[in-house]
Amino acid sequence: MNFKQAIQVTIFASCFLSYRILSSFLNQYSTTLSLSQLQPSPTIKPPTKSSTTPKPVINNTPKSFQQITLLFDNREEVYKRIKPKTVALTFDDGPDIYTEKILNAFLEHNKKHNLSNKRAAKATFFVIGKRITNYTCRVIERIYKEGHEIGNHTYSHLRFNQISPQRQREEISEAEKAIKKCNSYIQVRWFRPPYGLYDISTINLIKEKKLHIALWTIDTNDWRKSVSFDAIIQSVINTSGQDVVLMHDGREINMDKPHEDLSLVRDNTVNALPTILERLSQKNIEITTLSEAFGLSQ
Repeated sequence: MNFKQAIQVTIFASCFLSYRILSSFLNQYSTTLSLSQLQPSPTIKPPTKSSTTPKPVINNTPKSFQQITLLFDNREEVYKRIKPKTVALTFDDGPDIYTEKILNAFLEHNKKHNLSNKRAAKATFFVIGKRITNYTCRVIERIYKEGHEIGNHTYSHLRFNQISPQRQREEISEAEKAIKKCNSYIQVRWFRPPYGLYDISTINLIKEKKLHIALWTIDTNDWRKSVSFDAIIQSVINTSGQDVVLMHDGREINMDKPHEDLSLVRDNTVNALPTILERLSQKNIEITTLSEAFGLSQ
């Protein structure tokens, strides 16, 4: 084989080898492609719904405030809104040294009759802001925790028909601040002006602050020296229901011009209360807070 023939053989061999390699590659690619075409296309699942129940949209629009205004000149009409066979016992001028004795009387009565929280005898305490200190805050806490209601009886116990509208506003606001300082969860719904005295500015201010105002339908006069223990009891137990009763767990705070018949103690009130609770229960009269008596939602 001469040199020229050797070159031709080499070229031929290279071409043949290249052909075999290319042919093998194409066959392998074709097989792979055919198999891939036979595979089913992956199923694309729609997004699943969350199993978490969506939270309802809460309408925070406040309901229109319908004020309860129990005054002396309209009480014949307003007291009828109290639930039948219900009496609201209210205590003014605390917290004082007698407040816990009154709370104890309620506890003992409820325990004696095995009354649950819902059916327990309760009251509304109209407190004076000036009397709320770091020490008496624990009494405010106890009133609240034992299911009673706390009302605003001003900061300094002034006669509202003798002070300016601005001073009235300050008296109410400062009293509420003092209450909230003890427990920010306490909801103050009710206001009672000291001595039951007020003017048109008071009525407008209380409505502006979205508070209810309550005087009373039965006055026990337990603040008087001349009123006996028995007289206090009799003034309450003759009720058939639908009454707001005024009593006092605190003593007079302003002693610049004291009433001539003013008692400096509240022992008669404390001692009369167990009998009052017992006699009302015997008549199947519910003893409760102002808010519950008027059917206000909690």
